[in-house]
Amino acid sequence: MQARRSILLVLLIAGWTLPATAQSSDRVFVQIDYVAVPEGGETDYLAVEREIWKPIHQERVRAGRIQVWAVLEARLAATTSAYNYLAFTIFDDFAQLESAIPGSIVAKAHPDADTEVMMDRTLDSRDILHTEVWELVATVGEGGANRPEAARYEVLNFMLAPPTATAEYEATEQDVWGPIPQARIDQETLSGWAVYRLVLPAGTAVNYNYLTIDYYTDLGDYAEPVDEPLMRRAHDASAAEVETMLARTEASRAIYKSELWNVVESVGDVRVTSAAE
Repeated sequence: MQARRSILLVLLIAGWTLPATAQSSDRVFVQIDYVAVPEGGETDYLAVEREIWKPIHQERVRAGRIQVWAVLEARLAATTSAYNYLAFTIFDDFAQLESAIPGSIVAKAHPDADTEVMMDRTLDSRDILHTEVWELVATVGEGGANRPEAARYEVLNFMLAPPTATAEYEATEQDVWGPIPQARIDQETLSGWAVYRLVLPAGTAVNYNYLTIDYYTDLGDYAEPVDEPLMRRAHDASAAEVETMLARTEASRAIYKSELWNVVESVGDVRVTSAAE
């Protein structure tokens, strides 16, 4: 524990960075930290996020280092999942992955705080099991890369597309499914939708390589059907054409898992959008 705390303090306070990579201001990335909080520790963990980290991330947003930070709590996650919270950090410069949080930002957020006490509280409250980095491919609705402002729930659908046919999968999502979220937004049963591709980690050990997110304001809207009549209206298509679209979808990917989350904390600009729009 002492070694872990010391490393975190060095990264947090010293402002240490690796050599910078090229900026990518026309792209949007999200870092997802998968967080395990022990049973009975939820109150302490959320207090740490709200009291320690939320003010720090607010300063990061003000400084232009990140665009959005959010914490999601599991409502219905896969039974094999050891994590029960997710932390999202959205940014438009891939080099931010290599950057520490400068001491100046911490000082603005907590001018009189003891950083060692903050780190002890953080480490005692949770474990980060693993981290992933995703890139935004497509988005529908005002919320863009983050949840729409009014949305309280997110359904995360983890997809596995054949590595040799990712272009076809992305085209299917945009051509077949892109109009569907807009139709649901128009009928007020969905708040937004986004598609991400996995950047890291990569390789055959990874069980999925794409993520779609459905954003809801009211949880009851999740039960509203996405059926043939809706697809026909969204595409102005015949029943036969819808069958072709569904067959194309099935051939393009497998759904690895779907999980329901609710947002408990968020700071930043909810109107992050993709260059792919």
